[in-house]
Amino acid sequence: MMFGYFFEMVTNNLVFLDPIEIKKETQEDSIEDEDLIAKYSHPTSFKATTGLRGFVNMGSTCFMSSVLQTIIHNPIIRNYFMSEGHIDCLKGKNECITCCVDEIITDFFTSNKTSGFGPTSLLSAAWKSNKSLAGYSEQDAHEFWQFLVNELHHGLTSGDNHNSSTCDCVVHKAFSSDLQSSITCLECGNITNATDPMIDLSLEISGQNDNVVDCLRNFTQTEQLDIKYSCSKCNQRTNATKQLSILKFPNVLSLQLKRFKHNNQSIKIESFIKFPMFINMSEFATISNNVPQAGALNYELFAVVCHIGSVNTGHYITVIKNNEGKWFRFDDSVVTLLEWEQVSKLQAYLLFYMIHQL
Repeated sequence: MMFGYFFEMVTNNLVFLDPIEIKKETQEDSIEDEDLIAKYSHPTSFKATTGLRGFVNMGSTCFMSSVLQTIIHNPIIRNYFMSEGHIDCLKGKNECITCCVDEIITDFFTSNKTSGFGPTSLLSAAWKSNKSLAGYSEQDAHEFWQFLVNELHHGLTSGDNHNSSTCDCVVHKAFSSDLQSSITCLECGNITNATDPMIDLSLEISGQNDNVVDCLRNFTQTEQLDIKYSCSKCNQRTNATKQLSILKFPNVLSLQLKRFKHNNQSIKIESFIKFPMFINMSEFATISNNVPQAGALNYELFAVVCHIGSVNTGHYITVIKNNEGKWFRFDDSVVTLLEWEQVSKLQAYLLFYMIHQL
């Protein structure tokens, strides 16, 4: 019997915590018994092992393959499907996206197959659910990620329990956060707060920002409102400022670097944005008595989705950090081993960070 696991960061490495019995029987493919290093036949290539497997490109489907790798290797989501799974579904196999993801995760982590997986059922279900995905044209990876996690949310909740603020499905356990908007009247100083649920943050790229932390600072900096603000306290239309902050932090921090602009014409911002392996989010927290200690908001990078090429003829790849602390590049069905120095030079589009304390 194989075992699932949650991860915790200890001395910059991922370690096993309390094992949870997996729902499927396997053939002696325990992750704990795998010696990953022994399977490398070359410094930049490897023989596939449990969980380290690519996807067949079925015609401009690299956007889907790249996003799937971030879901499959998300410890919270993977652990859920390997221990509880998606059961009692009344839909057909090619109609339920959650069933398809369950099938993929099970196949990746309970077999020793090395060939690329062809996600035909998922592609068919996605086409039926969202007509804009139908066909073989390239899609945006961020839009597909949002679509996929929303489908997983609906597939894992019953009845009318789709309220993100009260939902306890695994998607919200992983990604759910609250963003607070604070508007300050410059006439009387009154502050009005509003809270919105979020599952990711989209960050602008500007000439002044050359790293992710600066992008986050730009996202949360105080800005002057362009229009007059109707203050409910002093009953005047006044100048006001607005500031965003994070009221509730997620277990998995999902960041999009907004590389694509679609105005009169579509363009891609090619600027290189440095991204750290570790990030402390305490400076972006809402100022209140309930702010966690700084150490509780340490995150570690585990997945990066990259867009290579132009806005019209691009290609998506993903790099993943596994439980052994090794980085792997997933380029459709080809999987290769990378060093952090190589990873850090990639042109990131989506970044996924896991909090240290689950």
